[in-house]
Amino acid sequence: MDASSREALVAGLAGLAVEMGIDDGKGDPDAAACRCVNRLNSGEGDRLIVFDNVEDFDDLTGLVPHGQGLRVLVTTTVASPGDSAGRLIAVGAFTRPQSVDFIRERTGLDDDAGAARLAEALGDLPVALAQAAATIKLNGYATIDEYLADLREYRLDEVVDRLPGDDYPDLVHAALRKAYESALDMLADKDRSSGEEDLPRVGAASVQLAALALLAPSGVPRPWLHRIGTRMPFARQSLGALVAHSICTPSQDGRYVRIHGLQGRVLREDYNKQPEVFASLEKAVVTLLESIDMDEASKNDTQRADALDMADHLRAISEQQQGQAHYSPHEVRINPSSVSKIINYTVHRLTDMGRPQTALTLQEAVDMLTNALGPDHPDTLTARNNLARAHRQAGTPPQPSTYTKPSWPTAPASSTPTTSTHSPRATTSPARIRMRETS
Repeated sequence: MDASSREALVAGLAGLAVEMGIDDGKGDPDAAACRCVNRLNSGEGDRLIVFDNVEDFDDLTGLVPHGQGLRVLVTTTVASPGDSAGRLIAVGAFTRPQSVDFIRERTGLDDDAGAARLAEALGDLPVALAQAAATIKLNGYATIDEYLADLREYRLDEVVDRLPGDDYPDLVHAALRKAYESALDMLADKDRSSGEEDLPRVGAASVQLAALALLAPSGVPRPWLHRIGTRMPFARQSLGALVAHSICTPSQDGRYVRIHGLQGRVLREDYNKQPEVFASLEKAVVTLLESIDMDEASKNDTQRADALDMADHLRAISEQQQGQAHYSPHEVRINPSSVSKIINYTVHRLTDMGRPQTALTLQEAVDMLTNALGPDHPDTLTARNNLARAHRQAGTPPQPSTYTKPSWPTAPASSTPTTSTHSPRATTSPARIRMRETS
């Protein structure tokens, strides 16, 4: 489960409590998470819990189960998590022989010396080697050194910011940038050769990359990414190309697609250098979120899953606004005011489908709206009232101290929702957005 913040972890454990049949999903999420941990502590048999993408080990306080036959695996990029983190297993770079074998296999080039030079330049980092090999093959480089020469042409000020704990060589950033640019170039060539002058494949891929970079690091549902652009077949082809060239990776069950955290950072910093391009991409991503139908989430399993996924993405957007450690000041973020109606719609639907505790995990998203729009803005007041309704259904009184302005009006006693009962769906305009012009 996603453990990039305490709120995300609480939501995951509370959801697991519902799946285990020990909670009805209508109470306080923190209490449900504790019940889940207690049940895991008392259970028997071999079990594995994965806490993914931990950024702050303090977020795990009181939420790590300990039981007979239970194993807890924590994934993190934190270099020194401390003695209390348990047994540390470094999962980092390949060994040099592994790198050389990997590059030769992926590129089809029988050049041990060139492969070793590339591995050295990229620090034996698997994600960088995978994308470099894909780029070499895609662009038809005759030698590995030819690719390396192009890579070294990137100016040092074009690499991404260093964050605490980063030890990647500068050329890693260049390799990730060159990989996604090469994939977009390939799709543009395919569009033109097919007589599609509006570039539907490259347009869809550009927005798909933006969605993967701007939304939850745990991944975006594949069906959502297939909705992007003018026609679904083009979106499927675009996403397939990005996966084939190692830009993104599907989950084991195929429902989600995600990108490496460093790849996301490269994209967000590239967008920051092109405000007009990012404005178009941001609008397209928000339009995608608005198009997700959750009207029947209380009785439709697909829409129910979409509502839970939407909560994950809204939490991720609010975390970005808080400027957490894994985001540099030079990375773009989705404007919170652009998702105000989506927040209200999601809180309302989660409450209606019997998951008010999940709705309450969007408290920080509501606080984000308050900071962006002001306490008296209609969308802010609607969000507060919807959240208060979720508190009532969960049986937990709202905490005035969590609000910026305690004098705000109390939510009405009626259970009538204070937001539209319909999705804020908007018609998605054809996505024709590139990070750079193609020749």
